[in-house]
Amino acid sequence: MKLDKTKELGSASVWKLLISYSIPAIVGMLINAIYNIVDRMFIGNNPDLGAAGLAGLTICFPIMIVMMAVSVLFGMGGSILASIKLGEKNNKEAQKVFLTSYTLMIVSGIIIAIVGIIFLKPLLYAFGANDETYPYAAPYMRLVLLGGAVQNMGLGANNFIRIQGRPVRAMVTMAIGAVTNIILDYVFIYTMNLGTFGAALGTVIGQIFSCIFVAQFFMSKESLLRLDFRKLNLNPKYVRLIITFGFSAAILQAASALMNVILNKQLLKYGAMSEYGSTIAISGLGIINSLVTLFILPVLGITQGAQSIISYNYGARNYKRVRETVFYAIIFATVLISLAYIVSRLFPDQIIGLYNKDDQDLIDFSKIALNYWFMLMPIVGYQIVVSNYFQSIGRIKTAIVLSTSRQLLLLIPLLYILPYFIGLKGILLATPAADLGAIMLSTVFFIFELKRLNKEEKSLAQTA
Repeated sequence: MKLDKTKELGSASVWKLLISYSIPAIVGMLINAIYNIVDRMFIGNNPDLGAAGLAGLTICFPIMIVMMAVSVLFGMGGSILASIKLGEKNNKEAQKVFLTSYTLMIVSGIIIAIVGIIFLKPLLYAFGANDETYPYAAPYMRLVLLGGAVQNMGLGANNFIRIQGRPVRAMVTMAIGAVTNIILDYVFIYTMNLGTFGAALGTVIGQIFSCIFVAQFFMSKESLLRLDFRKLNLNPKYVRLIITFGFSAAILQAASALMNVILNKQLLKYGAMSEYGSTIAISGLGIINSLVTLFILPVLGITQGAQSIISYNYGARNYKRVRETVFYAIIFATVLISLAYIVSRLFPDQIIGLYNKDDQDLIDFSKIALNYWFMLMPIVGYQIVVSNYFQSIGRIKTAIVLSTSRQLLLLIPLLYILPYFIGLKGILLATPAADLGAIMLSTVFFIFELKRLNKEEKSLAQTA
């Protein structure tokens, strides 16, 4: 077994660690986004699919977010707990956590696939499909559901590579799947004319490749945490703890899925009352959601990089390094997301044109939506970092409140209230209003948390 690289988390320069862990995580997150973004780009620009095909994929998006939530629940939850155990120098416990988490990812993926396929049609209609979009959504979603367990084992288990001091390796395993997906999307959609089924086929095959390379790492001598399929189990003690640590991030994903369902329903209703129509409204917001995902992912990459450092040092009671990591992460996230915001303001036509160049109504509506939804983008990174901090130290209740404040507490009610008075424009204004409220709430919690850390640090100094 190679040298334990987790020790650097407690001794190396915090800023250098954050950069070295975040950059690969950012690239990995962007690569992961390719699975959805590339599908939408190829389908939106295909003359046989266009806006209707794009709307079909947008309908599928909430279900895919739920699948992602499961990966996050067991993958990130397990990795945070394992990272804290490694910080406590308890490698045996970390190994047990890993095996339990891996088992949960396999079992949950199989259950989701079975339930999802059995109830696919009513599920898609409940999520906003209609007779026009269902033929595009159904073949795509059916195949993606079948690949649920593979996605969990690739995406979820990838978190355990990063906490072992192998951020670049974690990035490479994601890159392998994404590159495969891009190549196969072109072949299946344009060369073989397989439509949305082809997009899903490329996605699932790419996920299989990632899954294989992730598993190979855990079976090698490079890994502190070893994968042995004969020892997979569901230890109740660790199941409870994994769910506890992953619940905050998972509920955020689930809230996002619920928000997207409500958004699609409201777009179906108020889009039909506008000059654009419901299909254009749903397709346009599908583009904007895809862009939001793309621009937010670098921040999520930073939080992933910071999580390993924060969890390890919190377990080691090195609170000074915990604080430094959070502050550097906030600065880094704000700079990156501000750059993304500037790009969206300078090149809106070019960005939207990546998804569809021919439908002028779709382009016009997407540009309007882009202006509203990105209004407070430069300061959103701060809220995400603060929310993730509480998850990284195991303060689950606080993390849940902050993670869900934007979507469950603010955005969803606003999606009902504002359009009632001002129609489709109200849907577009709901996002910046929710962003502002969530940022203010996070600031209050963060101020109190900094005071608590200072007290803990003084108490340790007095007892030393």
